[in-house]
Amino acid sequence: MKKIYTCFTCGFPFAMEESEVPAECPACGSPKSQYLEEPWNGSIEARRIHVDFPKPDPNWDPMDINFHHPKNFQPKSMHGRIRRFVLPYDDAEKTRAFYADAMDWDIINTEHADPKNPLMYCATGPGNANWEPSVPSFGYGYLKSKESENAVKAPSFVVEVDDLADTLKKVVEFGGKVLADKYSVEKDVYAQIEDSEGNILYLWETPADVDWSLPETLYLSKRPEKIEPYASSAKVDPDKYPFRAPKKYPKKDLHGRFRFVTYSYKNYERWHKFVVNVFHWDMFELPVAAGGMKKGCENPSLLIATGPSYETYEGATPGHMNAMVHYAGEKDLDPIVPMLEIDMWKPLADTLNDLISKGAKLVGEMPEETEGWTSSAHIYDPSGNLLYLWKCPTSRTWEEPEAAYDAQ
Repeated sequence: MKKIYTCFTCGFPFAMEESEVPAECPACGSPKSQYLEEPWNGSIEARRIHVDFPKPDPNWDPMDINFHHPKNFQPKSMHGRIRRFVLPYDDAEKTRAFYADAMDWDIINTEHADPKNPLMYCATGPGNANWEPSVPSFGYGYLKSKESENAVKAPSFVVEVDDLADTLKKVVEFGGKVLADKYSVEKDVYAQIEDSEGNILYLWETPADVDWSLPETLYLSKRPEKIEPYASSAKVDPDKYPFRAPKKYPKKDLHGRFRFVTYSYKNYERWHKFVVNVFHWDMFELPVAAGGMKKGCENPSLLIATGPSYETYEGATPGHMNAMVHYAGEKDLDPIVPMLEIDMWKPLADTLNDLISKGAKLVGEMPEETEGWTSSAHIYDPSGNLLYLWKCPTSRTWEEPEAAYDAQ
């Protein structure tokens, strides 16, 4: 029997069959004894039990990961937000075709792209005319030639910062390296760094003329009860964005959505000190069911909010991505791996076979379909980028913030 459960500790509500109820709260990791139950009546929003969400504590220790603490980020600042992914490619047309056909991405060349090795901008879900996402929790990014300047050989991501010069000083201070100092692409200012663990990242400085009224720059200081898709307020020059009207994706289908960045560390204390001091990231320790590591261990798995977020750590503002990080162990550092959602309405094997027919390569054997939240697989795209594919169960509750959608 399906029921609605509300965690008394953090206030998080979720709906699930009794047989699938997790032993720990998906949001804060509290035990099942903290759940308040009521019958399923067709909608999370129609529930009768409400628990106040904990208020942000201005004195909260930023290094504390023991409790899922909702944090207020600085208004009119996008410092530390993961704003874009970067996937390197060998063959522009083959890679473009794969993501457009197999993942339903909307892709254009950037304004001054090299015709032979273009920098391509990718929308993985509903978006505004200025090529920013209109719904939270959809990651946008780039396909970048491995032959281009400041290229990477494996997936990476772009972190937005307030002041690039000041951030680069902190990168070095906390154990990182500057690989490429300030440089410009399409009039924006970037740098390339290694973090304290050797992960290669891009930094992007927020433009001085940013319009703080645009959807991707909105700052939410209070938790809205429901996410409404943002109507574009962007005043867009049609000559600058010539190839796209805001794209409408099928309702209740999140296939191809870039959901999270996942990567690893070698030394937890060193990495944690680096990202908190350089990027101001907010994070909490994942329950063992989600992170695979026991809570309280010396090498935890963590979920990271890189900007304003719900208590579930789902993004509350379009235009930034959250991340997951884990211990790499004694082996080499694990690669940065994008987490993409795949079609929930098809058997996992059918989706994987379709992707293989369009140029993907399956990692390992064909996985078995599983119940609950664990149906997943790894593939390589045509350029050799490793992707983590996750199939959301058909029991998804569409009122949840990360499932809000542009239905118009």
